[in-house]
Amino acid sequence: LIDIHEVATRCGVSIFTIYRWRRNPAMNFPRPFQIGPRAVRFCPVELAIWIASVALGVPYESRPNENPGWYAR
Repeated sequence: LIDIHEVATRCGVSIFTIYRWRRNPAMNFPRPFQIGPRAVRFCPVELAIWIASVALGVPYESRPNENPGWYAR
């Protein structure tokens, strides 16, 4: 799993842009896994698929909405 800094590097954008993409439903950005009370990580495979789908102009299908990690509030 990779942190948001690595996600921003791989996407070639700032961390703030990643936060905006996460809030924008139209971007359909991959959901992170919650690994702690204040920590999330992204799946590098899901991110690579999302980047490829954006480049090819095809819709990205995110994983089903499930408990994304061991931490639950």
